[in-house]
Amino acid sequence: MIKNKLDDKYYEIITYNQSFTARVALAKEEVKMYYKELKEELLSYVGVRSRISWQYDSFSYQRNKKAILTVRGNTLTIYLALDLNSISPKYRLRDEGHKTSYKDTPLALKVKGSRTLNYAKELIKLLFSELEYEPKKINEKVFNNNFISRTITEFVELGLIKEVRRKKLITTYHRVKIYAVVLPKNNLDNLYVVGNITKLGNWDPKLGVKMVKVYDNFYQVSLNIPAGHLEFKIVGQNAFENVEKGIWVEEIVNHHYEINKTMLIEDIIHSFREGKYE
Repeated sequence: MIKNKLDDKYYEIITYNQSFTARVALAKEEVKMYYKELKEELLSYVGVRSRISWQYDSFSYQRNKKAILTVRGNTLTIYLALDLNSISPKYRLRDEGHKTSYKDTPLALKVKGSRTLNYAKELIKLLFSELEYEPKKINEKVFNNNFISRTITEFVELGLIKEVRRKKLITTYHRVKIYAVVLPKNNLDNLYVVGNITKLGNWDPKLGVKMVKVYDNFYQVSLNIPAGHLEFKIVGQNAFENVEKGIWVEEIVNHHYEINKTMLIEDIIHSFREGKYE
């Protein structure tokens, strides 16, 4: 991922959507070896055909998808059209059938070494147990040329990697300290700041930020808050039933501030609901 500042308000994020071919080419040599061996194994069953798409290499028999090979980073995963209930638990397969791409080949096995490579071959044998087997080797030179490692720029030029560009708003954060002095004498342990931003729960008292009791009736909390308009109130026990009130136990307006720098905000709490805290 690359970030380029466009102006004072936005920067550009560039990410890369890699094709299966590019991912194999960029993977470690051992991952390429696992892929080549399993591709050879799958194609050794008479009638099985391979098709490389943008996402993966799929293997079909009589137009029915039976297996998929994918590469993510330096991990090769094989997906197979098998029933989990009929497979030994020793293989430790994951059921990915809930994902649209793998609904026909739900069982997944990550190939990370010789043992899991052999497991994959055993499962392929089980999958195609009724088909004739004729060992098939892939042309080494052609394979290496198809998956030769290149620079990102070269892959982009070849159309094997797509640049995805998007604008993102630059968010500036400021350090804001909120102090609260509670005047009524109460045994207070849990006070929360609840407000109009995500950091303060978007007015959901259960998602507010807990204040720290420094001593006696003095509380504080330090926050990194995005620049902009801030509204908040202080509540007890994560409930608006215990929201701060005025000197005559009257309702008070929300505290309003424009956050554009490091700030210190002080709040004097005269009372809670009817002068009580629960």
